[in-house]
Amino acid sequence: MVDTPQSGSLSSFLFQGSPPSSTSTTATQGPLWLSQALMGAVNAATQLAGHPYQQYPGQQVATPSSQTQQAWNLAGSNVGNYQPYLQQAGALTGQAAAPISASDIQNFLNPEQSYLTGALNRNLQQNVLPSIQDKFVSAGQSRSPQEAELTGRAFQDTQNSVGQSLAGGYQGALSSLLQQRGQMGTLGAQYGQLGALSQQLGSGDVSQLASAGQAQDTLSQANINAGMQNFQNQQQWPYQQLGFLSNTIRGLPLSSAGTQTQRSGTYYPQQNSGLSTAYGLQNSLSGMGYRRGGRVGALSRRPTRQFRGALAA
Repeated sequence: MVDTPQSGSLSSFLFQGSPPSSTSTTATQGPLWLSQALMGAVNAATQLAGHPYQQYPGQQVATPSSQTQQAWNLAGSNVGNYQPYLQQAGALTGQAAAPISASDIQNFLNPEQSYLTGALNRNLQQNVLPSIQDKFVSAGQSRSPQEAELTGRAFQDTQNSVGQSLAGGYQGALSSLLQQRGQMGTLGAQYGQLGALSQQLGSGDVSQLASAGQAQDTLSQANINAGMQNFQNQQQWPYQQLGFLSNTIRGLPLSSAGTQTQRSGTYYPQQNSGLSTAYGLQNSLSGMGYRRGGRVGALSRRPTRQFRGALAA
């Protein structure tokens, strides 16, 4: 009697209660030319990253022009050039403002002043008085009050003349002294102006030279900057090209440019099923020449009753 399964199905018997599961795998793969482009970009980036830093071989700061250097030297030599003028101006201004003394006026008195006053007195003694006396003696009025009065007038007139002469000489001396002091003050002011003017003109010369030199220095530096910029552009050119290529690759629509590959299949459990176990045992016995009921000479092609019962279920 052959035992048949009481419950379950063929699939339960075949897969020990674990049904097969269906799987589907989708992969997106770009074209070959895109893979090659990416690999080339990576190789180029690797090579660029390995390059050492390259210093600009030329001059980076322009050498000051000759006029700029001349302006520097002139600015240094002009420092303090006004001081001698200011010192002289201070001295003259101080002398002009100094108090006036008798000795200062005496220096301006006419050196012939004493001869003038002496001549007046000699004229009085030698000419005027003897003439008066002779006149009154001849008239018989010698020693008269009239003679004394006339003699006194002669003395007074002479003294007035001497005083006027002395006063005129003093006034002239004072005027000359004041005139000299005024000239000193004027000269002092002019010396001060000369000092300021010399400083101003010197600064103007320095400014003109500095402006001319700066124009030349600016042009020289511009030429150097142009060379440095060209050098930097040359150094950055490979990186710019690589960046352009990278941006182009990143901008490609890879979903449409690539190819999709879809794989599907059925997954079977790895454990041994009843069918596989039975079939394997049957093959082993058949290979040894055994059949149900004993050893037989040839293998029957028909399925066993148990196998037929399993298939019927």
